[in-house]
Amino acid sequence: MRIRYVVLVLALLPAAVPARAQTVLTVVTGQPTGELANLDQAAEVRVRFSEPMVPIGRLPDDVTAPFFSIRPAVAGTFRWAGPTLLVFTPDAKTPLLRATRYDVTIASNTTAVSGRTLGGPFSFSFTTPTVRLLQTHWYRLNGRFNQPSSSRSGSISLSGPQTSRRT
Repeated sequence: MRIRYVVLVLALLPAAVPARAQTVLTVVTGQPTGELANLDQAAEVRVRFSEPMVPIGRLPDDVTAPFFSIRPAVAGTFRWAGPTLLVFTPDAKTPLLRATRYDVTIASNTTAVSGRTLGGPFSFSFTTPTVRLLQTHWYRLNGRFNQPSSSRSGSISLSGPQTSRRT
């Protein structure tokens, strides 16, 4: 009898203890982050919230997100991939710059369907692929890189530190 009573109390205990109520909206994840290996990883910038930002059901076709900012500024479009997932797609006509750090900020006045707002701004950043030396031929002082160069000759010249020798 006593064992049944203990089991019953343990089973009902979680229902009796009030769940800790969430008082603010949070950003669960922001992606991409860090240095990217290729530009395709930045084809979409995704922000997942802790609760629905749009009513569950039919997602809106025309989406604006005044609470979302990216620096340097990038043209693009927004869409909701679910009630908690905002996706920003940069415009294909103006691709992201290489070797550039992009800072994304979600403003503190961002409001969920429930009326909850962020406790403060949420920020994350990513860096588009930087130039990497893939191969070099020291006898010709030119190399092959993973990205096009801006010089007219199509090659990038390398120089090392200058040292002086006493003879």
